[in-house]
Amino acid sequence: MGMFGRLLRPFRPKRVKANREDAEIQFDVSVVAERLPTETESAFATPTSVVEEAIGQILADIDMPDDAKGRIRSRFVKAHRSGDPRREVEGVEAALDGIEWGEVYFGEWKQRFEAKGEFPYMWRTHGKALVIDPPRPPSTIGNAVGYLRVADMRQILIELDAMPRKRRPKKRSEFIDLLSATGKTESVVDSAIPAYRDARTKWEEDREAAKCELLAHTLTMRAYALRDCRKSGALSKPSSLRALKSDCPVETDYAARFMAGKIHGVPPFFPGDRTSLIAEFENAT
Repeated sequence: MGMFGRLLRPFRPKRVKANREDAEIQFDVSVVAERLPTETESAFATPTSVVEEAIGQILADIDMPDDAKGRIRSRFVKAHRSGDPRREVEGVEAALDGIEWGEVYFGEWKQRFEAKGEFPYMWRTHGKALVIDPPRPPSTIGNAVGYLRVADMRQILIELDAMPRKRRPKKRSEFIDLLSATGKTESVVDSAIPAYRDARTKWEEDREAAKCELLAHTLTMRAYALRDCRKSGALSKPSSLRALKSDCPVETDYAARFMAGKIHGVPPFFPGDRTSLIAEFENAT
């Protein structure tokens, strides 16, 4: 008996009922017949119908207006055909520009990761804004100074006539101590509001970019996986799926649960998941 492996990337077919803990990653794993590439498609190209199906599967779980889903379908298919990951992200960003989406979806996943005490690789690198909390509005001198530069604090002290005439402050900590000693909370907080608003705007922009990047990654992985699973399924030979090792503890955990039969289906098991599978087939000699 010979063994050979075929590298598969994540895909998630039809959802089936499951326990709450793993409900978001329980799938019907039946593999349908391969759709062969047309003459205009390379042997490694992902058929448009497969990309569209992958988009439909992923977006079904995300809180998003229907018209936005339609825009993603039209833009992402074209971007995916280019083979350029940057264009895929840009396609998603353009489709979702100016609308609210994914807050429930990404919020629930954040809660799951926080409960486990670990965020996956893509969230820690490409999705940092999804991990950190938004900037808090200043309400006291203590938290307002976090938005102020030394030059800002110097100007406030001058306006409040609280700048020492002999021993001038030099260190940031000295300016903070002088501001705290004034007790002028309202003046300090008001001075910090513009910087807070800038910080909030940047956090929102970074968060939107992170959501789009993780979504584009997940769509791409699903499209590749659907394509490869169908090709391997067309061989009509017994197969077993094995998860490849990962340097990410979260991905390793989900892969172990998959290998133990606690998760039915194949990855991505969560947005941004990089888990890959090997399909090993037995060949009669």
